[in-house]
Formats: sequence, C-alpha cells, structure tokens
Amino acid sequence: DKTEAVLRSSFDPSMSESEPGNLGETQRQPVFDEVLELAKLLGADAPEEALQQCLSLHPHLLLRALPTAGNGNLAVLTKPPVGTKYCADFAVLTYGQGGCYIELVELERAIDPLFTKAGTPARRLQGAIGQVQDWHQWIVPNRTSFVRDLVSRAMSCPVYPTRAENGSFALKSADDLEAAWRGFSGFDHAMITYTVVIGRWSLLSREDQARLVFLNQEGSWLCAVRTYDQIVRRAYDGPPIFW
Repeated sequence: DKTEAVLRSSFDPSMSESEPGNLGETQRQPVFDEVLELAKLLGADAPEEALQQCLSLHPHLLLRALPTAGNGNLAVLTKPPVGTKYCADFAVLTYGQGGCYIELVELERAIDPLFTKAGTPARRLQGAIGQVQDWHQWIVPNRTSFVRDLVSRAMSCPVYPTRAENGSFALKSADDLEAAWRGFSGFDHAMITYTVVIGRWSLLSREDQARLVFLNQEGSWLCAVRTYDQIVRRAYDGPPIFW
C-alpha cells in the first residue's frame, strides 16, 4: 500500500546517506576502552603523532566530533596530500541531502594553549590556522582536480574493516562510492571544510572559552576549531555513525 511504498522509497540505499537494512551489522559506536585509550594519551600530554595514530586506529572517535558528523560517511583518508607541498592529517568524505563534503583535519597537541595572555591566538593555534589558509589558497584554483584526486584515492582504498597500509579506508565499494558522490553532486559542487583539533576545553579559563566560541562563530570564516574534550565527550553523545 502507499505506506509501504513510502517506507521502501525512504529507505532505498540510493536515496539515503546510510544503509538502514544493515544497521545491526554496520553500526559502529565507540566502546569505553577506546575512549579510555584516548583519555590516557590526553592525560599523558602525548605528542601529536600518538594522537594521530590513536584516531587513525579508532576513526569513529573522530567522525562523531567533526562538524560534518551525521552525514553519510564514504571514506577516511590518512595523511592525504594537498597539492605537492602540504598534507592534512585526515580527510573525511561524506554525503547527504546537503551535498558532498570533504573535511580536512589538522591535529595539534592537546597540551597546546589556544590563546596568549593578551587574548590573541597562541603560536600553535595561529600556525594551524595558517596551515589551513595555505591549503585553501592552493585548493581554490585547483578545486576540480583536488576533488577528483581525493575521490579517486578513496575509491582505491579497501573497504572497511580492511585498511590500506597507512590506515585509510572506504566505507563503500568503488562503484557505490562514485555513484553516491556523483548522485549528490560531489564532482560539481563538493563543499571543502577545515577543522583544527587542539588543546583542552577544560584547561581554558572562562575568558578563553568565550574567545574560542567567538572564534568559531565570528572570528574565523575558514575553519572550525575543536578541542580534544569534544572528541571524548561526543564519543557517547554525538550522532550515531553507521558504517
């Protein structure tokens, strides 16, 4: 009847960002031991490389905290190149009825301060934002080739749970990934966004917390700045991630 037709069309995988028919097998929520592993690194003031390795091993921790969380995830690329001079720590390809997104992620240390005593962005944060500006400056005139290159890299990745040597993986077959990207106008109108992960919210003064909120709302049109506390917290209260 019409009710069944509505449900069938609504849950058609070609129309949806996820595959509801396989939720029981593909739902991947972080478990406490995975969150604990990240928390131990944060408590030990671990270097950036250790944090990157942890998030590469448990990418669902990162996926739930990014601004594009809640979209359908297509691929996670580790150390993707941005031109010939730069590389990001991660690129996450997602799609949905808001279009296709490539989110480039720059990681800094959790111990790094975000602001100086004068209230201006501290050296590490300023450097990370400068890195993102360099990416953006290169991507703008090379947008089409950059998008096609990243999608091609994603299509060449093994499908999770199998991973490439560097930890990259896709969440759909090459054909399905390309169809999703094309079907949601990714080759023509992909949105490229940037996120810097740095510092700890709980270590910021109230004034610096307010500065970070202002920076994300008004002070930086180019990238979102998130702290590691948000990654830990949203491991449980973030949107569900369906793989």
